[in-house]
Amino acid sequence: MRSLLVALLGLRLAEDAAWLTLLLYAYQKGGVGEAGWVAVALLAPAVVLAPAVAAVVDAASSRRILPIGFALMAASLGATAGAVLLDAPSLVVYGCGLVFSVLLTFPAPAAASVVPRMARSPDQLTAANVGVGMMMSLAELLGPAVAGVLLYFVDLGAALAAMAGLMTLGALLGLRAVPGDLAPRAHVDDPPINAIGERLMAGLHLIRRDRPTLLIVFVLATTSIAAGALDVGAAAVAVEFLGRTQDTATILVTSLGAGTLLGVVVSIGLVGRRRLTLAIAGSSIVAAGAFAALSQVRSLVPAVVLLVLVGAGTSVSSIAGRTMLQSLTPDDTLARVFGVLESTSTAALALGGAAFSLAVVHLGLGSGLLLLGALGAVVPVLLWPALRAIDADRAPVDLELLALLRSTVIFAPLPPFALEQLLRNFVREEATPDQVVLRRGDPGDDMMVIGRGHLVVHLPDGGTIERGVGSYVGELALLTSGTRNADVVAGPDGATLYRLDRTVFLDAVDRAPRSRARVTAEADRRSISGQNSKFLGIENAKDRRIR
Repeated sequence: MRSLLVALLGLRLAEDAAWLTLLLYAYQKGGVGEAGWVAVALLAPAVVLAPAVAAVVDAASSRRILPIGFALMAASLGATAGAVLLDAPSLVVYGCGLVFSVLLTFPAPAAASVVPRMARSPDQLTAANVGVGMMMSLAELLGPAVAGVLLYFVDLGAALAAMAGLMTLGALLGLRAVPGDLAPRAHVDDPPINAIGERLMAGLHLIRRDRPTLLIVFVLATTSIAAGALDVGAAAVAVEFLGRTQDTATILVTSLGAGTLLGVVVSIGLVGRRRLTLAIAGSSIVAAGAFAALSQVRSLVPAVVLLVLVGAGTSVSSIAGRTMLQSLTPDDTLARVFGVLESTSTAALALGGAAFSLAVVHLGLGSGLLLLGALGAVVPVLLWPALRAIDADRAPVDLELLALLRSTVIFAPLPPFALEQLLRNFVREEATPDQVVLRRGDPGDDMMVIGRGHLVVHLPDGGTIERGVGSYVGELALLTSGTRNADVVAGPDGATLYRLDRTVFLDAVDRAPRSRARVTAEADRRSISGQNSKFLGIENAKDRRIR
């Protein structure tokens, strides 16, 4: 985790510094007009391609994708630096910068898909996201300063080359970020890797049909509108409202970054809390209200305070929202969902700048601030009942049962939120020695996971299979809507069983394609072995044929 955090800090710092340096290059070539068009030209493809980049992250091994992605970012930035140093035509520089801009959409989905595998409990997941938020905020605060120091001593090309070197260091650290035992475990029944386009559509369909995920993505994208507006309007606020020079805009932007860092510190208080949607909605309202209040200030200190609140509210909302998304989203599509979030957030930045410009032209600076601030506050208020319903489905976590479910083949691929929901539906039972827990010919209306001891499955042909801790029985009848095809008896020492209703079981495994594929294939194997005890299929590692 330390390696990942340091790598993300270096990458994000280099990203922010390099972005500012590229815009300064455009400004030197063609003034404000060219800098503005270059910014739009570099952002627009990133908005469109971010989900596709994330689909590649999902399709590849997460152990390799981090260093490979970081290395590609460093290489594209190095090419941009080389073009500037060699005094290549501007179009060549912008072309290299375009590749770099698209690759900038890689780190957030990649990190979002890796962090949940490092965390072993909901509290660790929240804490890990606080750590990621801390690194991102530090980079946002320090990136422009690093660019300023470099450009004081060297020219634009050399500064870009230095940032490429920093990204290369991040790539090397990425090699250590995901140990092999934390990479997703392959299974013979995992669905095949389809074309990238098909995987991309699967992620988009998940967001469209999963209402909680859609709500959180929408709220988080809305909070980016204010940041986009401030990128455009900081200088106008400094000159028109504060009566200062345009240089004061750098103080305002720095205040926003300081507020983001403060928000990360506040987010430490989210660790261990179950009601994260309250933090998402509340912090979004605070940020929007502070943004609207900027319309009434006429001195620097109150403006700085309000911008610190904007940054803090945005930061808390982002950390809580990303943690919720990681809990809601199946591992199969996690990076793709964050790719869509990256795309919508980038689009919201552009939309915020454009909307603010139009509002200022037609309504004035103060009215523009009020309008966008009101929009940011109204959205979470209107969506509050739906957001609250997400938290209502969360329950205290039985960590022992959670670890047991994660050790099973069929439940391990489920997203954390689905596992949390599933926990409260299990009924614990103690089976006495040699007790019949499932009887052949009975209707199949539930399945069981073994928490202690073992069960013995008596097959129709007289064969016997022993199923141990972390294995399960009874799922075949649930999938086929049939009757039990074997007697299942507790071992001589009894057993602790967790019983799950048929409807809840089928709803749970349908949440993740990988889970459904595994349980279906395992049931097919068991069905064949149930008809012929001499059939030796690939059984669960916790199962043992004893006769």
